[in-house]
Amino acid sequence: YPNPLEQGLVAGANPSGALVGCIAYGMLSEKSGRVSTIKVSSGIWILGSFISIFVLNIWMVILSRLIKGVSVGIFSALLPVYIGEVIPKKRKGTATSTIQLALTAAILLMFYVCFFMNFIGNHLSFRISWGLEMIPALLLFFLAFLLPESPRWLVTHGKYTDAQEILERLKSTKFGKGVSK
Repeated sequence: YPNPLEQGLVAGANPSGALVGCIAYGMLSEKSGRVSTIKVSSGIWILGSFISIFVLNIWMVILSRLIKGVSVGIFSALLPVYIGEVIPKKRKGTATSTIQLALTAAILLMFYVCFFMNFIGNHLSFRISWGLEMIPALLLFFLAFLLPESPRWLVTHGKYTDAQEILERLKSTKFGKGVSK
């Protein structure tokens, strides 16, 4: 049974981590690229979820929430930028709305998973539900290897040929119709 300070730390760990993630996003993304930052943030999310599964005390709960919060902060800044740089102008609204809908649906799904896990009635209930959080992180990590780097990021780093190749590849896809140079 956590005391008031511990309860406050549990509640504040995720948003505090998100603040750190938003600040770290700029440094990570500008230095290593948008797709690499997606991979790093997914790895941070996986680490936080892994700690959640094997939590032994309240301090590990706080740590895992802080780490997952860093990932949330990075993604909250990174995804709109990546969409803005890769998706054609006429499809950006749809892409942004789809991501927001997916996030909201995931929050709702996790609420119901946690609710029904309470019926297990032992420590496995929270370990399973927190462990399930790792699935989207793993998917995102591995699917990030299929994502093209942002042509804008490549141009700002002097990689003009790579940017041109990605733009051509994006233009040749059905979804990419309307991509401009």
